[in-house]
Amino acid sequence: MNKEKMEAMLRKSRYQFLKEKKEEIDDVVKSLLYFIEKETREDYDVIYRFFHSLKGTAGTLNLINLSSIAEKMELLLVEKEDAYPLEDKVIALLVKGIGQILLLVEEGLEGHVVEEKGKKSEEEIFEISLREITTNVNYTGKILIVDDDISLLNFLEDLLRGHGYEVMISSNPEEAMTTLKIESMDLVILDIVMPGKSGFDIHDYVVEEKIDVSVIFLTGLQEKNVRYKALRDGVDYFFQKPIEPNELLSRIEGIMKKQNKKTLEIFTDELTEAYTRKFFAKRFEEEKHRHERQKKSLSIAFLDLDYFKKINDIYGHIFGDEILKGFVEIIKGNLRNYDEVFRYGGDEFLILFPETTGEEAYEIVARIRKSVQERKFTSIEEKKDVIISFSAGIAMMAEEDLSMTDLIKAADAALYVAKENGRNQTIYEHGKMKKRQKRILVVDDVTLIANLIKTRLAYLEYDIEHAKDGEEALRKIKTFQPDVVLLDIMLPKIIGTEVLKRIKEDPSLKKLKIIMMSAKNKEKDIVQSFQLGANDYITKPFSLEVLEEKIKKVL
Repeated sequence: MNKEKMEAMLRKSRYQFLKEKKEEIDDVVKSLLYFIEKETREDYDVIYRFFHSLKGTAGTLNLINLSSIAEKMELLLVEKEDAYPLEDKVIALLVKGIGQILLLVEEGLEGHVVEEKGKKSEEEIFEISLREITTNVNYTGKILIVDDDISLLNFLEDLLRGHGYEVMISSNPEEAMTTLKIESMDLVILDIVMPGKSGFDIHDYVVEEKIDVSVIFLTGLQEKNVRYKALRDGVDYFFQKPIEPNELLSRIEGIMKKQNKKTLEIFTDELTEAYTRKFFAKRFEEEKHRHERQKKSLSIAFLDLDYFKKINDIYGHIFGDEILKGFVEIIKGNLRNYDEVFRYGGDEFLILFPETTGEEAYEIVARIRKSVQERKFTSIEEKKDVIISFSAGIAMMAEEDLSMTDLIKAADAALYVAKENGRNQTIYEHGKMKKRQKRILVVDDVTLIANLIKTRLAYLEYDIEHAKDGEEALRKIKTFQPDVVLLDIMLPKIIGTEVLKRIKEDPSLKKLKIIMMSAKNKEKDIVQSFQLGANDYITKPFSLEVLEEKIKKVL
């Protein structure tokens, strides 16, 4: 990330952080007054958490004076934790400290307004093209950040997204543990001190459940024994708040390089050194999410060597293997540094073209074809030169809401046309791609209800799947990619309202429509569903005709 972008991100995050802290100060003052009068642990914790989080996040955002005052107040509270009632001198120091913090916050907000005049717009600074972020697989990865400090969460999310990572955030340790169980993450960044469960608790859960994920700890605690315990427990790195952003980025990049090196060894075809079909699924989902965020084109090409079986029959499989290896070398030699080639099976290959139209992909495949035609493969045994050719089909994901399977089918259909037309050619039929069927996921522990719904909606040609509990629903939402979820409230494992909440917290699922189903018809249950983001609500028992109309309405 360049210096200008980093400074812009810091300015934006500082402003948001200062606004939040100004709003919090009123509550902290009230808690201090209540604590002086009643000496309750709850009020003490509110004041302590305010100073503790302020110290770490302000330092990370280069608000050094704020961080310094907050640290002094935190140490004072720790020293006087059990010294009730507080001495007048201590009370005066706490009041003075909060006053100094308020002044610095207000000065910072005023300074931000002046500083922003004449600066580039946020859109100009944060518009990052695919080519600038780099799509090399050594720098990608999914990261979960868990911290009860919302300001720091937002800053780290912006920082890591700006560096090309896929990021999820959570301020709830219990929710984070569930996410780690059902989502495949490359790295989790954990605060140590959080309400309910600590970072150590989450790390213990990762170890017990044998979840394969790297772990970085963050903390504002100064005690060395905390650091020693974390390292003994096997965390990958330990950061003391305040955090230096570039140091954190460097450490994450190092972890990701190691992980992706292992991943590439697993997902690289041993013969051709193209990536594997399984790895294509992972990379496609990453690029699809980028495509949806940036509204850029995404294309694939399906390539098949012409008459390859005859080459194997005439010249033998060893020579055939040399053809396959040479073919991949030619493909790689004509791709850009962010295009990737995958062996789909046998003599079939896929090329992933991020931020590329179908027409642009067609031109690249044309370059590959020219290089293939110029390359001679010599059979030593037969003492004969062999020239190969290939057929190709191209499909582009533009505005269509297509899955990986849909796009591959479209490219395969174009490939079929190329073969039918005589082979040794590329087909791209723009605009002729068939849009996929609408998909519905029925989430209900009663299989009979799911079957009734399937039967009723069959004539509308919906693609329908069934999940019998909340955990299965969250998995199938990721793999099946439905347009509508019919979600029962009373579910095993994870209840429907919690599933709804997690769906609405995931930015990648913002287009997903939810219809809640329940025998509970109390007004508070219906209101809660709509507050959580449901698109509609139907009470059991219900008419299948009514359900059909509700589905048509949300679609």
